[in-house]
Amino acid sequence: MKNIRKLAVVQLIYVLLTTPLFAQSNTDSCHPCDEIHRMDSTHIVVWHNGVQASHLHTEDVRGVSFAPVATLLSAIPQLNLISTGNSIQKPMFQGLSGLRLPLIQNELRMVGQTWGNDHGPELARAGVESVNVLKTHNALWVTGESWGNAVQVEYQPTYHSHAVNLQSGLGYSTNGNALLANFKLNQGTHHAGMGWYIQGQGYASQDYSVPLSLEAQKSPAKTSPETKNGILSNTASKEFSIMGGFKQKLNGHWTIQSDLSWFFSENGIYAGSHIGNTTDLINSINRKDPNILLQSGSYQINKPKQAAEHISTSAIIQRHDGWKTLISFQQNTRQEFDPHRNPNYTFPQLNVRLNAVQIRQEIPLNSRLISHAQVGGEWQQQSYGGYFLVPEFTSQQYFGVIKGKFEHHNFQQNWALRLDFLNRHTLLKDQSVNEQAYTGISGAYSASKIQKRNTYQLFLNHSWRAPAVNELFSAGVHHGNASYEEGNSLLKPEWGEKLEFQLKKAFKKSNFELTTFGLWSPNYIHLNPQSSPILTVRGAFPYYKYEQLPTLLSGFSAYQEFFFSRGTLTAGGEYTYGRILEPERFPTLLPCSELSLGWVGQFKWGEYFLKYTRVFQQQYFTAETDLMPPPEEYHLLDAGITLKKDSKYELTLNGNNLLNTRYRNYLDRFRYFTPAMGRNIGLKLNINIHYHEKTHH
Repeated sequence: MKNIRKLAVVQLIYVLLTTPLFAQSNTDSCHPCDEIHRMDSTHIVVWHNGVQASHLHTEDVRGVSFAPVATLLSAIPQLNLISTGNSIQKPMFQGLSGLRLPLIQNELRMVGQTWGNDHGPELARAGVESVNVLKTHNALWVTGESWGNAVQVEYQPTYHSHAVNLQSGLGYSTNGNALLANFKLNQGTHHAGMGWYIQGQGYASQDYSVPLSLEAQKSPAKTSPETKNGILSNTASKEFSIMGGFKQKLNGHWTIQSDLSWFFSENGIYAGSHIGNTTDLINSINRKDPNILLQSGSYQINKPKQAAEHISTSAIIQRHDGWKTLISFQQNTRQEFDPHRNPNYTFPQLNVRLNAVQIRQEIPLNSRLISHAQVGGEWQQQSYGGYFLVPEFTSQQYFGVIKGKFEHHNFQQNWALRLDFLNRHTLLKDQSVNEQAYTGISGAYSASKIQKRNTYQLFLNHSWRAPAVNELFSAGVHHGNASYEEGNSLLKPEWGEKLEFQLKKAFKKSNFELTTFGLWSPNYIHLNPQSSPILTVRGAFPYYKYEQLPTLLSGFSAYQEFFFSRGTLTAGGEYTYGRILEPERFPTLLPCSELSLGWVGQFKWGEYFLKYTRVFQQQYFTAETDLMPPPEEYHLLDAGITLKKDSKYELTLNGNNLLNTRYRNYLDRFRYFTPAMGRNIGLKLNINIHYHEKTHH
């Protein structure tokens, strides 16, 4: 206990020294938490639009089924969103984004996320069973690209002792006239953990609206007469998915599990983001209101637009003593369409297809020092059509991992060590082939001590990551986020150290959680905006370059929840600091500081919630390193009510941004062109039907 306290003190001192804090301004869970994140379901604070926990369950997410899965993930403390408008969002955890936060779907790492920072995850927004942030040894076990963290999203049901379970939902939301339908059907038994499931969803929305300035509201040509909002041209979206799988015992020793999923989305890119010359671009950025608005929305998606498709299949064969083999195949396709090309040309400007095969073998060792080992490989092949932005490549990656665990009374330690080897052949624009080989070692250690009502947790990571192909060789317009990106062929593998300390304290009628973290890297890879836009034959765009710079990140989050007879009150806040050490400046896209206050109340027929959030202006900003300064601070108010009957029917009414606040999000790359979405009211009916086997009641 003394050792962990000493390490905790070192971590807190490290964060305090590197973070200028005052310089500027009732659930029934079926999913076990990971080894470090032990949290009883009764301690999860349910806000339905925000769950302050490291682990989420189905009961926590029913109220957000309209939003992309990334929005659900942002309910986790210190997990924010990088976005391109309202439809394309990607999670960021503790300031680490993009390639450093791998996404796992049903034990399968989603390789399509290695394209960059801006692509929304190819994850269905309905049917989520649980979400978990993996840390240290758990993250290193599933992928070597993590910096101590990975996000795991589970769709596989936990089978109960019933013959059939049917879940279905229908919904509508006002902003964009969005429609959603989904279902999930599964059959199985929890006694043997066997069964099958199938689920599907469809979603479509029109062009969405944003609040306008008072000056713009006086112009009927620019506003909707019903709301005095402006409707953004070409921001409609649609999404479809289907997923299924089964788990079955082959005999007394072997079990097989298989999953198959298909996902497709198409998103319009705001028409006002593609501008012909730099003068018009600067003028558009300096405008109070978007320059292209409609009076009525449409479900039609025109150019510029982005389309993504994901197909995956996997099989897991497991023996009763812990031997486990995983084989999977993925195909990810991404297309982007240029509006300035001849309208008779319908082919995409970017047409990237990435195929990947993964094989992993887990081996139980059960020695005092090493509990498990894992070896495996991944083969990737990327092809492209249209014009050059991300080149073709083939790669082979091989890895080995060992991990161990030590337990003594209420003190638990975990560690992992991973070796990765990557060989990649890239076809460059001049038709020459660039061959690169990378080898690196990653390590992780965690310790958890439970003492009476207190839980202390410490996480240590040494991480490395090879530069991705887009970081090295990108050279062109990225229509999906209306920018020009330029790679850097001189990038080396980045590496660094990360520390995190977490304290959880349980009182008689309240819980408190504090998390601090610090990260140092001598060669962190940034995608930095330039102070001037760039003019290309496709138009004028914000200009981004990949650069490798020594970097420091640190921060904390603190939340306190209070339990009352009729509900739960939660208050908390988050803070992140970052610094590029040479040349001295602040990194871009740091999460803004925020405070929040939420109430969840229960009554006879259901529950209701209120949530207030204040997001502060980003003070850690270096002038002349971006096209516009950080947006002003803003306040958001969300609320909702859920009516329940016999656990079979749920009717949820949700309101987001109820005050119709006009704001721009610092982490939104479309803040150059438009404010964020205005008021949105959603209504959703969920039907949950269980047919139980009487013999197991």
